[in-house]
Amino acid sequence: MQNGPQRRQRFLPHMLLLDNRVDTVAKYRAGNEKVLSFLMGQVMKQTRGRANAQFVQTVLKRLLAGK
Repeated sequence: MQNGPQRRQRFLPHMLLLDNRVDTVAKYRAGNEKVLSFLMGQVMKQTRGRANAQFVQTVLKRLLAGK
């Protein structure tokens, strides 16, 4: 099992999907939290279901909040 920093570093390229989903990010920031599930699904698809869903959700929320 990988430790935190290595796991995050391996995961970050999948987070680039936010750059391609500007409209979806705008919807989330406007209050539509359903798009979070869509984005999580996209990450899980890219990682072939190997990503930890709780970790994906935490990272997506931070990125979508601009933190």
